[in-house]
Amino acid sequence: DPKAAGFGTSAVVGLSVEQGREQDALDRLSDIEGIQEIHLTTGEWDVVLRLYAEDTDGLRELMFDEISRIEGFSRSQTMVILASDLEARSLPI
Repeated sequence: DPKAAGFGTSAVVGLSVEQGREQDALDRLSDIEGIQEIHLTTGEWDVVLRLYAEDTDGLRELMFDEISRIEGFSRSQTMVILASDLEARSLPI
């Protein structure tokens, strides 16, 4: 439970990646504490992240002090999650 562990703010972030820089950017993202999921996607965003921070100040630090400094990203959109009704479900495998 991220909230019980002190991570009360959650967000989904869409990132556009400059062509040819995908792997380096993805490698650098995986080193950032707070990023829980990294997805290479189709559509408007090349990469979608799920991240957790202590609060909105921590989210701002993640976005402006860490993620935005990685070369290869041309733009981003951050969507703060207000509530989660279902976060994970086991697949019937």
